[in-house]
Amino acid sequence: VFDALILSHQIGVVDELARRHSGLAIVLDHGAKPKLGDRMAMTQWRADMAKLSRRPNIACKLSGLLTELPAGSDPALVRQAADTLFDLFGPARLIWGSDWPGRTLAPGKSEAGDYRHWHDQAREAIAARDVGAVAAVMGANATRLYRPSRRIRI
Repeated sequence: VFDALILSHQIGVVDELARRHSGLAIVLDHGAKPKLGDRMAMTQWRADMAKLSRRPNIACKLSGLLTELPAGSDPALVRQAADTLFDLFGPARLIWGSDWPGRTLAPGKSEAGDYRHWHDQAREAIAARDVGAVAAVMGANATRLYRPSRRIRI
């Protein structure tokens, strides 16, 4: 599994990687860090993410969104981005990420909430879309993709 930690303007690189290596499982971290609150950037992000979502070897982490929320912005922007990711990747290719401990270390981002706040907010957003998807997004998809019980010999 290749975890792609990119910014939204780098989505094309991941698309090319996924095209060239269709057998490689790619997990897009933090939803490609959308620029929440920037209408033009969000329109482009949605279009680019829609293109990525058509690649069956790409999954997306529902993570990192709170730290992309500009100070004083409407928290509903996080939910809108989460809804977009749910619509595009569906419950089978969306993975919740805790953002811990990185989010707690982000300067000036403590207003975004703690681990429990993000966990509850993400769980509620998923349940609002599909209550049956909560278990998959909050853990089962990660287990299926990362296969942590598989031993690797080096």
